[in-house]
Amino acid sequence: MKKFIMILLIGLFLGVVTSGCEIDDPDDAYNPVINPEDFVDTIDNQYYPMTPGTTFTYIGEIEGETEEIRVYVTNETRKVMGITCVVVRDTVTVDDELVEDTYDWYAQDMDGNVWYMGEDSKEYEDDEVVSTAGSWEPLSTAPSRELLCRPIHS
Repeated sequence: MKKFIMILLIGLFLGVVTSGCEIDDPDDAYNPVINPEDFVDTIDNQYYPMTPGTTFTYIGEIEGETEEIRVYVTNETRKVMGITCVVVRDTVTVDDELVEDTYDWYAQDMDGNVWYMGEDSKEYEDDEVVSTAGSWEPLSTAPSRELLCRPIHS
């Protein structure tokens, strides 16, 4: 029952976060107009507030092993495309062994939409970094700003 509840909660979370990421025609490039003046310094969206010091912990079971996802809203910021972003650290452990350590960057526009602005991701095996393939930043080589989305609407 706990596993079902965890899967349900993660599913709901991902559903809310990705709700604004619809692609009607894959041939249509997503090309939002990004103006730093349209963004605010604080993320206070009622559905996805990011108050520094807040930690969200999700624990579940995967293939008989305990997986823990810990999301910590730091008090750090990072400039992306001239926009001040909140830095969120996301770690994943499986049976207490670190498998992913990621710094995500989020920003909120004046309409209250929260934007996912990129991440610095490291995957681990036996305490060694084995991949950074999940890392991306808008206008960098990969993937591209097509990944920017407004996941939550005010």
